Amino acid sequence: MKYTLLTRCLLASLWLSSCQPTEKKNKESPSQTAAQASKGDSIVRDTVTNRQGVKLAMAYNNAARTATFVLKGEVIQLKQDTVASGIKYSNANYEYSEHQGVIILRKGGNVIFRNQQ
Repeated sequence: MKYTLLTRCLLASLWLSSCQPTEKKNKESPSQTAAQASKGDSIVRDTVTNRQGVKLAMAYNNAARTATFVLKGEVIQLKQDTVASGIKYSNANYEYSEHQGVIILRKGGNVIFRNQQ
């Protein structure tokens, strides 16, 4: 009797779990969705101003895994690095990182732009 009841419960749970939809929901944050102009557009543009009033213009090309930054008229091209958390782009001279809303741009190891102190 116990085995029959256990078997029926297992079959019922399998049947119920198989009836669940397999469609995955988009888990992008609202800011990521708003930043993209359209689903087909792989370039995201943004501008950030720090407390000193210095502007950093950014253009991320998600398809090519590159980013272009403009700081005080200087154009900086960086390639995306793989990190566990946040965003990181770099080349031989520059390193850009963003983690939890804090943006840091370094040149030769020295911080040249930071949006929060």
